[in-house]
Amino acid sequence: MNNLRTVGFLVLTNVPGYDEGEHFEAVRAFYRDIPEAEKKRMIWHNHYPQNKNVFRGLTPVVPNDAAHKEMYDMGGS
Repeated sequence: MNNLRTVGFLVLTNVPGYDEGEHFEAVRAFYRDIPEAEKKRMIWHNHYPQNKNVFRGLTPVVPNDAAHKEMYDMGGS
């Protein structure tokens, strides 16, 4: 947990019972199966001012942004 607090990144390897296919299917299901209205409720405040969550939640793909990524940020305060 110290790495998460100080570095902000953590890599887990050799996790017993981990199934990469199951993990990717869960991620695909999040983006495929959750209705757009529900996803909109999770978008960061700076991308969707109606929401109060400033740092946690969904960051949508930003048009013309070099990153071309969508991410979900979660964690404690």
